Amino acid sequence: MKIKASISIIFVLLMGVLAYHSRREQIIAGWNPSISLLDGISDSNTNFVGLMHDVCSFYDDLHKKQWESTYNRRWKTFRYDFPMALYLKMAAEKGNRWSLLNYEILSIETYNSDEAVLICKFIESPGAATSYSLVRWRKEDGTWRCDAAGPIKLSLFRYTRARY
Repeated sequence: MKIKASISIIFVLLMGVLAYHSRREQIIAGWNPSISLLDGISDSNTNFVGLMHDVCSFYDDLHKKQWESTYNRRWKTFRYDFPMALYLKMAAEKGNRWSLLNYEILSIETYNSDEAVLICKFIESPGAATSYSLVRWRKEDGTWRCDAAGPIKLSLFRYTRARY
């Protein structure tokens, strides 16, 4: 009887260790953006529900490397300055070595009902590098779009015009 009990205890402990390790790996490697500030602002002001949706969709698309979709969520001036064909070519050439592993919204400032500035933390590969960026968003034609994407390891995410 003591042997069965000991084996059961060892089995339960082993399963606990394996479950902990598995969950830890999911948290480290998993896609788990921290967007609580976006949730809060969209709860308190329905004008910004679209902001939460469009920001999350944009970064989900970056994570999945859906380049055409990310291009279409950039400001009109960016799309004017940077033709889609060039963007897609650069993404195909250099984007295969890059990944957005996760992001966190650290701060949000809103202006009027159609402009917002986000300070974000990004974790990118290769190297699981952490970067921080200020990302400006504004509503154009009913959709929230950004000027610069935020992550810094891939040059096509940066804006091409001088900011003023």
